[in-house]
Order: sequence, then C-alpha cells, then structure tokens
Amino acid sequence: IALILALAGSGCAIIPLPLNTTSVSLARDTESLQPEHLITDEPIAGATIPSQIDRRKMMAGVESLPMPVQRLPLSDSGTLNVLLGQSSGTTGEPKQFFLTHEHLVARAERGLESGTRSNDSRYGLMVGFSFFLAISAILSHLRSGATLVYVDERSPVPLVEELKRKRINNVFLIPQTLEALLEAVPPAPDPILPDVRVLTSSSSLPPRTKRALRERICPGLVEIYGSNEIYSISIDRPEVDNAWPDATGKLAESIEVEVVDDNYQPLSPGEAGHLRVNANSPWMCKSYIRGPNQNHIGFIDGWFFPGDIAAINEDGYLFLKGRTDDMINQAVLKIFPIEIESTLMTHPAVAEAAVTAVPDRRY
Repeated sequence: IALILALAGSGCAIIPLPLNTTSVSLARDTESLQPEHLITDEPIAGATIPSQIDRRKMMAGVESLPMPVQRLPLSDSGTLNVLLGQSSGTTGEPKQFFLTHEHLVARAERGLESGTRSNDSRYGLMVGFSFFLAISAILSHLRSGATLVYVDERSPVPLVEELKRKRINNVFLIPQTLEALLEAVPPAPDPILPDVRVLTSSSSLPPRTKRALRERICPGLVEIYGSNEIYSISIDRPEVDNAWPDATGKLAESIEVEVVDDNYQPLSPGEAGHLRVNANSPWMCKSYIRGPNQNHIGFIDGWFFPGDIAAINEDGYLFLKGRTDDMINQAVLKIFPIEIESTLMTHPAVAEAAVTAVPDRRY
C-alpha cells in the first residue's frame, strides 16, 4: 500500500497485475504501453520489461526506480492518469482505460457515503490491487481513519478464525470464498461472523446463496454490482433482501441509470432491456483507450453499457436478467438463461445450474 501511494504521489503511472501473472499474460497486457519497470516479489521469467525490481529491497531502501520515470499522458480534463485498468473481459478481449487522481479521490469519497467505514473499523486486506474495487475500498478506509489489517489465511475455517482473532469488522471477500465458507462451515444456531460487515462483488450471488450467507455466516453481507470503469451501480444490503429477494440491489445514489431497447429508447419500469449508465460522474472514466465499442457494450454517446440485460422496478431496484451476448432469441421470444438457472437453483437438490442454446430446425 505504501509503495502504491508513493508511486502515485510521485506522478508515476501504475499498471496493477494479478498475482498469477505469467510472462505470456504480462506480454499481452503491457505490449501497447511498454512499461519501463516491473516491481515484484519474485522475478517473472521471460518478461520483456527492461527493469525488474525486487519490491522488498525497494521498500528497504536498497533499490529504487531510476529516474526520470515515464508518465502517461494527461486525461482530457488535464489531470494526471495514475492507474491503467481493464474491463473484465467477459464480453471478449479486455479493453483498457485510464483512472486519474480525480477518479480515485471521488471513489474514496463515494465509499465513505455508503456509511460502511468509520475510524473504529478494522479492515481486512485480502484482495490484490488488480481488482479496482479493492483499491477504492482501501482508500475509503484510509480516508476514514480506519485500521488496515493484513489477512494471511485463504482456507475457509482458518480464515474465520483469523478474522475473529484480529478483530476485523470489515472485509472484502470474493463470491468463490463465500461459497467455500458455506460448504466448509457446518450449520449452527447463530452466524459465525455476526459482527463482520462483508463486502462482495465481481459476480452476482444467487438469491438462495445470499440468504444462506446472511443466516449462517455474516448477517451484514453487502453485495455491490458495478464495473471497474464506472464503480458501483447498485448495492444490496440486508434490508434490500427483505423487500425484494430476487433483486441484485437498489440503484446507487447520484447516478443516472436506464434500461433501453435495441434502438436505445428507454423502457418502462419492469421491462427488460439493455442497461446503461450516464458516465457523467467524477468517479467514472469516459472512454476506452482504443478499439471500437461493441453493439450495446462499452461507451456510447456519453453512456456506459456494461453489457447486461436488466430491469428496474418503480422502487429503483435492479434485476439482472443476463448478458447481452447470452440472450437466446427463439423466433420473437427472448430467453434469458439466468432466469431459468435461478429457478432451477431454488430446488434444494440443485447446487449449480447452467443453461445454453442448442440449434433447432424450426427456429
């Protein structure tokens, strides 16, 4: 964290990489930008970046970045770009974009508005810096005066024990970790983490899984739906689950969200169509670095299309129906696999469900 803040403060452009980065993926992700230095704990064999620096030696003052370091070009608003991000890649090749200092500050402030951070919070650090929501959460906690606590364990039962031992009351856990907790921890009369507020994102949890997590693991589970490009779109808190069990969450404050048809015309509440977000907020990037947007996916006329089919009811609750490229067209009927999968998973004997289209001569 100290290194990231120091590099950002010095004006460097940072490209966060996943922990499992290989020379092949590194070459793919950095070919167009040609970074000058690679900072790692362990050298990556075959990496073509000229300078590899040991992070531990750098933090100890033994090594340092040769100066001057290349800066990325300024954003359209004149603010220095600080982070290179990329889309999740669920709709094809990942697309790259810049986040500026303004973006990061605005995201930290937006995290404070949710009311989940305070100066008595002890936030557990688990997710890598390649996940931008984790960076925003860390900045929000630092800005609120919270204490950051590193978490070593990843296995379900030892993880629970460490969270309790270190008195962590806020933590970000990916859906796969939460599902592993449900499998590993036997049912008990009371939740095992009653005082821990768990934040999750990345992939949407089925309603049945969320209910089980709040009953058995953490009553304070909060699920955020959004993207690296524009941050949060909806937030699902426990009180939301009681009102609309199948909702992805309630639309976040201070953003404009619409559901439109194939011709970009707004639909009525409850109708399913292409989800889009007005990219006019200070925490949202405005475009990708290069490459055309796909139809109904990406930045189009000031709106961001995450590539999801959704509906919004009159109370402002969001219901995801599936991905734009997953929708099945059967004659004039539009079928959303996620709706069928969710229905199948309501049966107690079904653990996982997947629906796909097959060719039919009649259609």
